[in-house]
Amino acid sequence: MAGYEGITHDSKILRDCLNDDDSGFPNTPTGKYYVVDAGFANTTNFMAPYRRERYHLPDFHRRAQGGYKNKREYFNYMHSSLRSVIERSFGVWKKRFKMVTDVPTNMKFTTQVKLVVATMAIHNWLRHVHVEDDGSNFSDLEDDNDDDDGDDDDNTDDAIEDELDLQMENLRDFIANKMWNDYGTRR
Repeated sequence: MAGYEGITHDSKILRDCLNDDDSGFPNTPTGKYYVVDAGFANTTNFMAPYRRERYHLPDFHRRAQGGYKNKREYFNYMHSSLRSVIERSFGVWKKRFKMVTDVPTNMKFTTQVKLVVATMAIHNWLRHVHVEDDGSNFSDLEDDNDDDDGDDDDNTDDAIEDELDLQMENLRDFIANKMWNDYGTRR
């Protein structure tokens, strides 16, 4: 949902999208969920990392010799790795279409939204047909995963846990257990 000030927290924008039937925010198919960072609560359709566990990739690299303390930390490492790929994908798109980072201020807002949608569609098509150019090389981009917006941990509005949120917690625990057990058999 476009049109928010740059300082608006992502969780507020998401909450507004979810509460606005006209926002066009896509619902997740049954059994699927969005991967979100620690600035969001682990709720229905949104898989967040465990809080109060190591999360950012550089933290793991600095302490690599010790391995993972537990299943929650291992889950967070895998979650952070996936999120890093997602963040780099946006970096590739912005590198390929530099115009989206420097949109003229006099451009109509509706045109700006169309520009973003059109460049994303073209970007995805180019990736689909395997067109390589200097904007699609992931290795040229820094891993910005550790450069979060700073309000990860306890500053998030934690919604009241309802039955659906508990189901998402159980799903996250199930995934963490499975990953930890698989990791244990490979050690």
